[in-house]
Amino acid sequence: MRPSILLIEDNAGDSALVTQALQEITGEIGIVLAVDGELGLRVLRTMASKHELPDLIICNFNLPKLTGAQVLAEVKRDEALKKIPFIMLTSSARDTDRHACAGAKAYLIKGSTWDDTLAIAQQIVEFLPHSQKIKLKSELVLR
Repeated sequence: MRPSILLIEDNAGDSALVTQALQEITGEIGIVLAVDGELGLRVLRTMASKHELPDLIICNFNLPKLTGAQVLAEVKRDEALKKIPFIMLTSSARDTDRHACAGAKAYLIKGSTWDDTLAIAQQIVEFLPHSQKIKLKSELVLR
């Protein structure tokens, strides 16, 4: 079974880059996209009702409707969702934003180059639960 990720990201360019980088590293991965925090929670709850939870949640901090910190807080309050590894992937390097995301497995800053994005995707793959570890498609050489 291929691993699945819920990506909550409002920027289409960023979601495309993350998706492409993850697929470059893993070969095949299922990615469900939600474009705001409110939709992300609805998608998660629908997945939970079908017993089809993602293996990992990647969430932007600056989202419309609900911020990434608000989504994280809701996920951590929900018994069905709180064990899913949650990664905040954002352009915000502010300490106040980082502190607002206590409880996330990681707080990663988006890169500015393709190589940065690949390196971040490699870090993300490491957060997949052990039972969902996948054989990497190929060895990456980052410049």
